[in-house]
Amino acid sequence: MFRVNADLLKRYCEFMGTSNVPKNEHYQYQKWLRYYHDFCHKYHFITADPDSLPYFIRKLHEKGQAMPQQEQASRAIQFSICMNPMSGKH
Repeated sequence: MFRVNADLLKRYCEFMGTSNVPKNEHYQYQKWLRYYHDFCHKYHFITADPDSLPYFIRKLHEKGQAMPQQEQASRAIQFSICMNPMSGKH
């Protein structure tokens, strides 16, 4: 699995700490961020591009993820994109 840059993950966690993301969801948000980066790396999408998100959510649906997990993943990735808009490929 593709590894998320340690600096990005640290900034993501710090940003979550100052946001309205419930503390008990931080681990899940980090998981979705890792999965999303892995997906974008594998399928050649740009992680900071909001247009990549629907393809990721579609893949989760194809893999049988329940709607609440798809929605949580979407929030986690939107949060990441909002934190770091169009800053790079991975």
